[in-house]
Amino acid sequence: MANYIIRVDSSTKPTTITIKSGQSAAAWITQVGNSVIASGLIYCHHNGSNKTVYEGILAALSQLETEHFYIGGTDTVKIFTDCKIVIDQLNGSSTIRMAKHLARVKAFCKRHPNVKFEFIYQNEKDLEYKKVDKLSKVGKNWIQKMI
Repeated sequence: MANYIIRVDSSTKPTTITIKSGQSAAAWITQVGNSVIASGLIYCHHNGSNKTVYEGILAALSQLETEHFYIGGTDTVKIFTDCKIVIDQLNGSSTIRMAKHLARVKAFCKRHPNVKFEFIYQNEKDLEYKKVDKLSKVGKNWIQKMI
């Protein structure tokens, strides 16, 4: 049994002042205890920050499933993000926005009935969270310069 901690953050450069979507990146760090066992970054050419957080969560869970899960394992996965809207949706508040992304995360959780998933809001000022916050911003800027 393992206790995984995943921290996910997004960074979005809005297209205009009124349009909040734009070039976005999501970054994640996966830990067991104090050891980082995985991390990643994805880039979305045109996305909003909330959808990008969902994409980051899905990518982190996919990586965790591929590299660390054991069939029938009884692990615990705590997912932290500073996106309150996404956390509230994942914890059951009713919404019609981002329903497709929510359904994809829920389907993932359903495929692993022995794993306990927790979705937790974490303030971006938290020292551990600042690492993934910086990774999302630096990663987005790096990708933008490369393409």
